[in-house]
Amino acid sequence: MRTLVVSSSFEKKLRVFVKQHVSLGRKIQLILHVLCADPFSTGLKTHQLSGRLKGLYACSIDYHYRLVFFENRKA
Repeated sequence: MRTLVVSSSFEKKLRVFVKQHVSLGRKIQLILHVLCADPFSTGLKTHQLSGRLKGLYACSIDYHYRLVFFENRKA
């Protein structure tokens, strides 16, 4: 099982985002749970980024928002 490691700044920004977008709060919880289990699940629409964000991945929250992350493959 993977472990989801988040920074304190991410937690703070997430709290602010959820306060501003209350309707997305439950969906974000579900996405983080699925992301922890399988970051490349088809429902997440995970894709590699290019350009300035090369080496990172993104998954879709909804049409307007995405979650950017990196995968640490060290065991």
